[in-house]
Amino acid sequence: RPLRPGEGKTKMYMVHAAELVKEICGYQHPETAEVFTQVALMYAEYNAIEQACEWIRHAFVITNKIFGCEHELTKDVHKLLQSIESRTDDGLDKVAIEQLTEKIELLTLGPADDEDFDL
Repeated sequence: RPLRPGEGKTKMYMVHAAELVKEICGYQHPETAEVFTQVALMYAEYNAIEQACEWIRHAFVITNKIFGCEHELTKDVHKLLQSIESRTDDGLDKVAIEQLTEKIELLTLGPADDEDFDL
């Protein structure tokens, strides 16, 4: 599909902002998770679902590791993840919140790697 006016620059600036926040605050920081969530929502709005999934997965893993699966913020990000992932065949929208971080890490990293996955 053709890009909307300004769409390419918007994506570029949002991704750059997210990378800066990650660099300044660190990967496992609430601000990083929040910016990653906003980038995911932007991509979802532009129907770039693969990219939206990548960003919302990161946001969920960070939020869950910081706050745990019972925290309201984690539940909010989980709902957004379910909404975005429901548009894919990966099945992550049906995984219980308690097992989702492990499933995302296995899907993204494979079983042998325990490093934070890169964007």
